[in-house]
Amino acid sequence: MEEVLKVTAKDLQETILTWLSIYRSITGPSSEKRPDEFTQKWTKGMLKVAGSLQLISELNNTPVEKHMQKAIEDGKTLDASKLDDIYVLFGEVSEYMKEKVLS
Repeated sequence: MEEVLKVTAKDLQETILTWLSIYRSITGPSSEKRPDEFTQKWTKGMLKVAGSLQLISELNNTPVEKHMQKAIEDGKTLDASKLDDIYVLFGEVSEYMKEKVLS
């Protein structure tokens, strides 16, 4: 039987910050043009990561609970058009966690 690890608020924050950083590095104005195959793999991978995250109890009944749920749901669709929305939602969750959960 597989052991399930408990994700802490700090773990989630680190994962979200890494996701945001990778997203910015690939989509930002200084990013280089990449082959379509790379873009497709990167897009699918980013969506899979977003869809595999879980809502932690520290975000229950907070202003960003629905943001996190929506980002996870959008990631599970594997719809590349939702990446920008996930980026915004994760940014808001990260800011909230920094100010209210991890302070």
